[in-house]
Amino acid sequence: MSKGFYISRSLGLVGVALGAAAMATIMALSMVYHQEKSRGGGGPGTTPPPPSSSSSPSSPPGPQEPWQRYRLPGSLVPLSYNITLWPRLEPDQQGLFIFSGHSAVVFLCLQNTDLILIHSNKLNFTIFQGHWAQLSAPDGAPTPHIQRSWWEEATQYLVLQLRDPLLAGRKYVLQTEFRGELADDLEGLYRSQYTEDGVHKVLAASQMQATYARKVFPCFDEPVMKAVFNVTLIHEPGTVALSNSQEREFVVIVMDGLSVRKTTFDPTERMSTYLLAFLVCSFSFIQQDAGVTIRIWARRDALWAGQGHYALNVTGRILEFYQQYYNTSYPLSKSDQVALPDFHAGAMENWGLVTYRETALLFDPAHSSTSSRQRIATVIAHELAHMAVDDTPSMQLPRPVHDIMDRWILQMGFPLVSINTSSGRISQQHFLLDPGAVVDRPSPFNYTWMVPVQWMKNGVEQQPLWLLEETDVYPSMRTSGQDWVLVNSNVSGYFRVNYDLDNWERLLTLLQTDHQAVPVINRAQILDDAFNLARAGVVGSTLALRTTLYLRHETHFVPWEAALNNLRYYTLMLERSEVQGALQAYLRQQIQPLFHHFQVLTSNWTQVPAGHNDQYNQVNALDVACRVGVARCRSLTSRWFRLWMENPEQNPIHPNLRRTVYCSAIATGGQDEWDFAWKMFQNVTVATEAASLRSALACTKEPWLLNRKWGLHVVTCCFLWTRYLQWTLDRTRIRKQDVASSIQAVARNVVGAPLAWSFIRANWEHMVQTYGQGSFSFSKLITEITARFSTEFELQQLQQFKLANQHLGFGSSGLALDQALERTTANIRWMKENREKVLTWLSHCT
Repeated sequence: MSKGFYISRSLGLVGVALGAAAMATIMALSMVYHQEKSRGGGGPGTTPPPPSSSSSPSSPPGPQEPWQRYRLPGSLVPLSYNITLWPRLEPDQQGLFIFSGHSAVVFLCLQNTDLILIHSNKLNFTIFQGHWAQLSAPDGAPTPHIQRSWWEEATQYLVLQLRDPLLAGRKYVLQTEFRGELADDLEGLYRSQYTEDGVHKVLAASQMQATYARKVFPCFDEPVMKAVFNVTLIHEPGTVALSNSQEREFVVIVMDGLSVRKTTFDPTERMSTYLLAFLVCSFSFIQQDAGVTIRIWARRDALWAGQGHYALNVTGRILEFYQQYYNTSYPLSKSDQVALPDFHAGAMENWGLVTYRETALLFDPAHSSTSSRQRIATVIAHELAHMAVDDTPSMQLPRPVHDIMDRWILQMGFPLVSINTSSGRISQQHFLLDPGAVVDRPSPFNYTWMVPVQWMKNGVEQQPLWLLEETDVYPSMRTSGQDWVLVNSNVSGYFRVNYDLDNWERLLTLLQTDHQAVPVINRAQILDDAFNLARAGVVGSTLALRTTLYLRHETHFVPWEAALNNLRYYTLMLERSEVQGALQAYLRQQIQPLFHHFQVLTSNWTQVPAGHNDQYNQVNALDVACRVGVARCRSLTSRWFRLWMENPEQNPIHPNLRRTVYCSAIATGGQDEWDFAWKMFQNVTVATEAASLRSALACTKEPWLLNRKWGLHVVTCCFLWTRYLQWTLDRTRIRKQDVASSIQAVARNVVGAPLAWSFIRANWEHMVQTYGQGSFSFSKLITEITARFSTEFELQQLQQFKLANQHLGFGSSGLALDQALERTTANIRWMKENREKVLTWLSHCT
């Protein structure tokens, strides 16, 4: 499943290369491993040592009854479901949208039990002979009578207590009839709405992950409880019904006096409940046959505008690649992919019916950027990989590789490899970004790894080696004079690297005098390692900053992206302090050569760079230059935006640059620019363009626009609402799927951050009640809003927020909140230790 957002572009580009090379590297180095293992008495054994036998205090007793436990007991396993659902796309007399259905699950009893536990949530059941379900046997044999039935709210079980036990080895059928609300909560079977050609339309879509299938029908809703699903959907004329498998039969019937369509689907593959999917809509589709039927479904006007063609073409190529790479056929009968107007996650890998946000599937060359195109390809590949990999037999790895991989899979984290080039000593330790962190989870390998090390000396690749112990000595790594060593060449290993100060100095000198002597990916690695080592307290913050001095000569995207990703932390920590002016001045100094480079490369911004990475780095040049106050940049973006305002039907800004230009123009502009962007956002029909405008609206530096008051008279009271933030709670203005990202956009603005924090505290109860504790967005929301927290006052506010809302619970954001408290404490310490040092260094460099 793809969430809202992914890895950074630099890490994504690096990750593609590393993913393809990782296994080949380990296999190639396994021979060296055997040589190194025998060297000097051999390495550690391959059998993990037993965990320590230290006693732990006894824990309090857990829930005593099976229905009070959150995991199913395992005495029953489902074999198949027969499910019929009828989602109503018109409200009933009470104004509610509902769905109704009935289900029959065939299950096998593994051990005698007089209890049936099956998940159910927010369903109203038809009563059969005084109970909420009927029990029978497939062969018509007698079955135990139900003694009593009830719903256990805390654990979301429909509980059936039987008079006599079910017998091990026997099959049974549990039948239910039910109704539920077709709500707009983006969970289970839910309602989505959109406008097409001036007509308001409603569709029913589904999202079962993580535990929302139980909102649709009673089921054994745990991933291991796999079954075959036989699905029938009832839907009104003029709509189409889709599910995981192919349509088998379509008939017109009369139900409740209404003429409706009944679509029956082939049985699914055996799969988990969270992969089940349903869709009833009036979408259209485009189709391609690449050995398997591929269809892209979306709003009709989006497909008529050609927004589905890129996804259709790339899907066929991805499926072909997977079939060749894994030497296996696509396991399903079709590949339907659907762009939904309202969808909580980025995408969901439902087998045979993959669902997406529109921004993750639809591409319009006139409005969508290169990064949008790459994201669409990445997301489609990610989702389809679930089907390719899930159906692929497990690889049987050679024993040495198995021994190596255990160290990387069965213990958390990764190592920091340190090299002393004066002695040739190389060592490893568990890398911890927070130097104050306490590791309380034991490792069977004592947090040591079998580390494959590729390295170069003076630009020449050396014989690879293995670090098998906590420390070792390699005389070949000793240097003299101006010799330099670079470890993890081409970033072939997954670890951080630190050097003795003399080697650091030689690398820093090399970067400033002949940076191309270092491979481009290693230039990014040096930057990334240095900044993360500084965060961890291993090296000084000024050493990390010195790795950026050479950037005046750098034009490649990957090192710049690595630098900017890491400098973001410095900006977050320092932009509210006296250091901000010096930091801005330094960044202006470093970015102007890159800005000029792209001005020349694009013939004064009239052409698009030919290279994919150059297109990304052009965005970096423009974004940073405008943010740090390069006058030429701000003038350029304001002029482009003003031209668009004068002729709204003709946008002169290239799609690659729009998000950056919109943000810059709104940040330096005023109410006119903000109101124009809002108007365009309201009328836009391309999802990626809407996302760019919605994000840019949060870029204003005018607090009164983020916090603009307007009156609403209710009875005799006038309630003052914040403008943009409050509109996130208005479904007619901001879609529910976009609420969290809109608030996060405000929080990324240094002016908007305190407003977003106040808004969240004031509306937390409402948001929990509206979105539920399981919302994927809450954790990201907490993380983004608290990213700048670095004072004792903010730490106290965060602690008070946790205490004040304990009664509501934090659900999926609980861990994020605890991490925010830890991170704030670490940030406070970092500021105390580094603020003055950074200010002094920056002052000397500008």
